[in-house]
Amino acid sequence: MLRVIAAAAAACLLTVPAALTGMPARADEAVHTLVVSGDWVAKEQQDPAAAMQNVCIAFTAAADNGFGLRATADDFELRYSDNSWVLPANVSGNLVIDIGRYHSVFAVTGNTRNTAIATITPARLHILIAAMERAGSMTVTAGVAAPQRISLRGSNRATTAFLSCAASVGATGQDDWIRLSQ
Repeated sequence: MLRVIAAAAAACLLTVPAALTGMPARADEAVHTLVVSGDWVAKEQQDPAAAMQNVCIAFTAAADNGFGLRATADDFELRYSDNSWVLPANVSGNLVIDIGRYHSVFAVTGNTRNTAIATITPARLHILIAAMERAGSMTVTAGVAAPQRISLRGSNRATTAFLSCAASVGATGQDDWIRLSQ
């Protein structure tokens, strides 16, 4: 029975929530799984006419909510989604992330109907991922909503694949990321 549940959960994770990628894939675009590890997945979305990936994501998704990292050539983003939300356009507020002694507040810079989006600098992303590597879970609080526990089981492999993908996308600040990682 546990194997059936685990297989069903893995199958759910292989579907990229459009809220975390930022857009549904068009019919002519390809979405490739880079790695499935524990509760986390890393994927890339590529337009066949482009020489490189368009979007890289690493995410975990439960039945009702999800958290993800997203990279494009323009920036890095944190995305937190909750299927019970119906957000108006242009919400303001913060995403608060707690991982052990790590605590950081990110201003919401955009949103969809059920997703809060915050941009993150390469330096802050480096610190966030380092904290994720040392923990089993994190807590994400969006605005005044109740804090949500997010599993980090498998996130190390997913974030490694995400960062490799981000380098190929040419994400803004990638040179800073490489310098910080050395």
